[in-house]
Amino acid sequence: MTPEETTASPIYIIGETPTAHLLAAKLSLAGENVCLLNKHANDKLLPFTIKDSASQKTTVPLRIQSIMHRPAKMVILCLATDNIKAGLSYFSGAKVVNCPIISFCRTSDASLINTALNRVIIHAYFDGWLQMTAANALTFSGTSRGIIISLDEDHPYFDLVQSTFAKTYLKLTFSPDDTKNFWNDFTFFAANALFSLEHGARLRDISKNSALRQSLNDIADELLSLVPKKIKIDKEQIFNDIYLTPTGYKMPFLEAVHKGHCGELNFIFDTITRQPSYQASDQPFITKIIGRTLKQILSSVEE
Repeated sequence: MTPEETTASPIYIIGETPTAHLLAAKLSLAGENVCLLNKHANDKLLPFTIKDSASQKTTVPLRIQSIMHRPAKMVILCLATDNIKAGLSYFSGAKVVNCPIISFCRTSDASLINTALNRVIIHAYFDGWLQMTAANALTFSGTSRGIIISLDEDHPYFDLVQSTFAKTYLKLTFSPDDTKNFWNDFTFFAANALFSLEHGARLRDISKNSALRQSLNDIADELLSLVPKKIKIDKEQIFNDIYLTPTGYKMPFLEAVHKGHCGELNFIFDTITRQPSYQASDQPFITKIIGRTLKQILSSVEE
C-alpha cells in the first residue's frame, strides 16, 4: 500500500464474520485503506491468507482496531446475527457524518440498526462459500449469487458504492427493491440452513438424490408460502444456485449451531413467525426442524 493510500479516508468494516474478512482482504488488495473493527484489535498489520477455489493462496496485511480514529470513507457492517448490538459499540457517529453505511447483517427487524445508529442504512446481501480455517485464514470457494445492494442510480452514494465494491471482483448487482432483495436472500439462506440441519453437509448431493430433492422442495415451498404476495421469488433459480454448492461444503451456520450459537437460527424463526400467514400447521417441516434444533441447543446448555 502506497503512502497516499494509507492516508486516504479509511473503510471501516465492523465484524469478525467470514464476510467481514473477505471484504477486508479484497478491498485491501485493491489498494483501499481498510480497518477491521472487532474484539481482536491490536492496531498492528497482521497477515491474513485467502485460499480460493483453485487452491491459490494470497496473503494480505489487515489492520484490526477497536476505535474509529479518523473520518470514514465508508462503513460496512458484517456482524454476526447474535452480536449485532454489541458490535455496533464500535460505531462512532462523529466519524461517519458524510459517508454511506452498508449493512450485510441478518436481522428480522429491518429498523434495528437504523434506530440504534440514528442513520439511514443501505442494506446489502451476500452468500459466498466461505469457511474460516483459522483466526487469520479463510477459504473462499466462490459464490453463485454475489453481492446485491439495495440502491438505485439516483442515490447520492451510488457512484462511490459501485466503484468501491467493484474492486472486490465479486458479482455485483444493484436493485432498489429492498423487500424483494431481503426475501430472495432469506429464502436462499434459510432453505440452505434448514436443509443442512436436516441432512448435514450434503447440498451437493441434492441433484442426484430424489429424496434429498423432495426434502429441499418441501422446505422451499413452506418458506415461499410466507413470502409477501407482491414479491415474486424464482424458486428454480434458488435451486440452481444451491446445486452449485461445492462438494463437502459445510455452512458456517451449521458449525455455529453445533457450538450452541443460535443467532441465525433465531433470525430464521423470528422472520417466519413475524409473517401474518405463518401457522405452524401450514409449515410443519420447517417448524419441526427449528423446534428440534432449538431444543437440542437448550438441552446441551442445561447439561
